[in-house]
Amino acid sequence: SPIEASEVMALGITGVHQIKEYKRFYPSSELTAQLIGLVNIDGRGQEGTELGFNDWLSGKDGVREVAINPRGSLVN
Repeated sequence: SPIEASEVMALGITGVHQIKEYKRFYPSSELTAQLIGLVNIDGRGQEGTELGFNDWLSGKDGVREVAINPRGSLVN
């Protein structure tokens, strides 16, 4: 959980890192699977809308530094 992750990071253990990853979420996946389609283990669209819009849904590799205030909002 996010709370447990924060507690582990607060320990300051050398070699322990936190990486934020984004995954696709399918609400009611059993009901909409035929329309939405599916992705492979690498997150690439294989069928349905996932395949048709894979480039748009996938984003781009890279790193972006941002500043976030104490409330979690992006600071310009």
